[in-house]
Parts: sequence; C-alpha cells; structure tokens
Amino acid sequence: MKALLCSALVLLPLTVACSPTNQQNVDVPSFTTLDVSRGLNVTLVCGNGYRVETSARQDVLEKLVIRPQGQSLVIENHASDDSILRDHDATVRITVSAPITVVKAQSGVTMSIPACAVSPDSFAVNGSMGTAVNVAGTTRRLDLSLAMGASFNAHEKTSHEQAFSAQEAVVNIAMGVDARLCQVRQLSGTITTGARVRVAPDTLVQTSNGIAGLVEHDGC
Repeated sequence: MKALLCSALVLLPLTVACSPTNQQNVDVPSFTTLDVSRGLNVTLVCGNGYRVETSARQDVLEKLVIRPQGQSLVIENHASDDSILRDHDATVRITVSAPITVVKAQSGVTMSIPACAVSPDSFAVNGSMGTAVNVAGTTRRLDLSLAMGASFNAHEKTSHEQAFSAQEAVVNIAMGVDARLCQVRQLSGTITTGARVRVAPDTLVQTSNGIAGLVEHDGC
C-alpha cells in the first residue's frame, strides 16, 4: 500500500506537467447575440474590435468551436463530451466594441458581463443547466429566461462592483433558479417549480407563481 501511494505521488507532478494551459486568439465579426455552452468561464470586456481569447489545455482548444452565425457568435466546448475524469473547462475572454442585446448560456457556463456590454434599451438572458450569469449596468427592459439550476446575479455585489438595474424585468424561470433583481422597478412573468426571485421592498410585482415559486422582498 505504501509503495502504491508513493507511486501515485510520483506520477501526480507528471500528470500536471503534461497538461499545460495553451492560448488561442481569434478575431471575429461584430455580433449582438452571444451563445455559449459547456463548461466555459466567460468574461466580456469592452475594447476595440471583436476578439475571442481562450485559455485551456491543447486537447480542449482543439475541440472548441467558435462560429459566427449572422448576428450571433456561437462558442461550444465539445471537449466536455470526453471522459468525466478530466477537467475540460476553458477560460474565455471576449472583447466587444458595442453593447450586445442577447446572451444564451447553458451546461455549466459561468459568465461575467460589464455595464459597457449591456444594451441600454433591452437585454435578454437565456440560461439553463447550472449556468451562472453575473451582469452589471443598466437597461430599460430585461427579459430573463432561466431553468434547471441557473442563476442571475445570485451573489451580492461588492463595493467595487457596479450593480445591475432595469426599469422592468419580464421573467420565465423554473426548476431551482435563483435570480437577484434588487434594482428592478417592475417585475412580471412566471415563476415556478422551486425558482426564487429576490427584489427590493418597493418593487412592483405582477407575476404568476406556480408550484413552489417564490418572490422575496427581503433578500436584497
């Protein structure tokens, strides 16, 4: 047993050494919709032009799909289809030179969107399957569709982070979703099957709540 443990300790550094992080940089056309999926850690930044910078193991990069499609940019991590015994995550930094209007994310994506990347007129977020979306800035209308354990601004902003606000939010959320909408003036839509929305005490709420759907006025 002791010999087996020693062998494992010897092999561990070799395993790490054989899995270096590589980087891939790609210029892409302008887009207004971002569609990402499968174990991606995504951060948007504002700058000149449109660019995708990805850090991951080489075998993950080889199965990463970056595909412009009309006004959409699609990024899929097909390495997540491989052995569950390995980490197939990829860190993605996306530069945009103008606000976007729609975000779609699923299957374990974490995403951070700064205020400069949020359309001031309307902004739509569609997330599912454990996706966590963190958004700053201001928009007139938020369309929020979440399911299967997804979250939206679930954690309180620190003093260094800009809050998110909207005149109105229209939600369609279900199945264990947690959404924090503390600076939304009016909330409408459907909340069901264990989903929770946290709003301010003075938020006007006009929602249809199904099984175990919850609106909290004291969670901010």
